[in-house]
Formats: sequence, structure tokens, C-alpha cells
Amino acid sequence: MKNLLFSLAIMMGVSAAALAESSHQEPVMVTVSQSQHLPADAKKHKPGPARSTSAFAPQKVDQHNTVSNQDFWIYDCWLTLLTDEDYDGYFASFSLSFDADTFYQAHELYAVIYLGDAVEYKSVYVTSVFTVYGEDSDDYVTLDIELVSGYAPYDYDIRIELFDAHNDYRVAVYDAFNDADLSLVSLESRSNDQPYHDSHHSSSRHGGSIGLAGILMFIFAIARRCTKLRL
Repeated sequence: MKNLLFSLAIMMGVSAAALAESSHQEPVMVTVSQSQHLPADAKKHKPGPARSTSAFAPQKVDQHNTVSNQDFWIYDCWLTLLTDEDYDGYFASFSLSFDADTFYQAHELYAVIYLGDAVEYKSVYVTSVFTVYGEDSDDYVTLDIELVSGYAPYDYDIRIELFDAHNDYRVAVYDAFNDADLSLVSLESRSNDQPYHDSHHSSSRHGGSIGLAGILMFIFAIARRCTKLRL
């Protein structure tokens, strides 16, 4: 009997450890929808292919990257927080729009979006190539971003970097140093943003309780059987 209880305890411990390890290694995943508002007289260009986020290394949070290029800049950006299913103040999706300008009549660029925690900025998304038209305010780009998994609840800083699509040179940086809207944005992944509906909450608790209750009932049944056999 003691051996059986010991074996069951070992199995439960291993399962708990495996679950913790699986949770710790949750993959980083995001989904993004990109669109661009264009001036009425702008010639439409087909967006070019996006680069991979793996090409952009993490950056230290105290590293404010500046560039000497004065031909490109971000005039403004605006942020809208969208989804907070569990009402804890941390959002799993948001909309980020920015208006990039240039001294040229038109030029092709792409942007890299970073999220910064207490340690470093990590690239979240690389846009497809888009065209900016001089200093026109109607050519802004909008990204609807959902953090699917891999992001703990935290007040993240957002950084936008612009790159010349023709030579991959970084031409502009825009972050919390430029705009307070990009500072301390309360975000978390959708995997952490579970709604607290009564039915869902009861179902989740009930599902977890069945496993533990089943084990306890199994142990109790064996104990009773052993007692009867001794009698």
C-alpha cells in the first residue's frame, strides 16, 4: 500500500513538473494585419515582401538608438488598446498607427516593431515594404497586433524603427523618448488573457478537480479493498 501511494505521488510530481516546464517554454507568437491609408492622388504600389524578425537582434532597454539620417522621420504615432478579456488591465491586442515622412517625393520603407521589458527590446514584427509620400499626413500605416503567446503581463515600451527598403539602412527611430504613448503599455499574450465567465471558470475548475478527485477516490477504493481483505 505504501509503495502504491509513493508511486502515485511520484507520478503526480512528474506531471506537475512537466506542466510547469511546458508553460515556461511557451513559444512567442503574434498575428498582425497591416494596412496603409493613402493620399487620394497617390500612385498605389504593391507592398513588398517582409523581412524576418530573426534578422533584428534584441537591444538593451537603456540603448536609445539614434540615426544621423535627416531624410526620413516619424512625424507622429497613435495607439489604441483593443482586447482585455479578463479585465485585469493588460491587453492582448492593440492597433498601432504611425505617419512616416521623407524629404523625397516618394520612397519605399519598412518598419520593425519592438516590445521592451525590463531587460531588452525584442523584435515583434517586420512590416512589408510600404511607400511614404513626402510629408503627406494621409499615408500612415496601421498595424493591428495580437500577442498570441509568449508575453507575460507587463508594462512594455514600444519602439518603431524605419529602414530603407532599397539598402536596408536604418533611417529613423521612434520610441518612448519621442512619444509617451509608447511608454509603459500594459500588454500580455492571449494565452494569459482568459475571460472570467462563470461557466468557463466553473468548467475549468471542475475539469482540474476531476483529475485530483479521481486519484483520491482510486486510493480510497484500494485502501478499503485492502482493509476488507485483511478482515
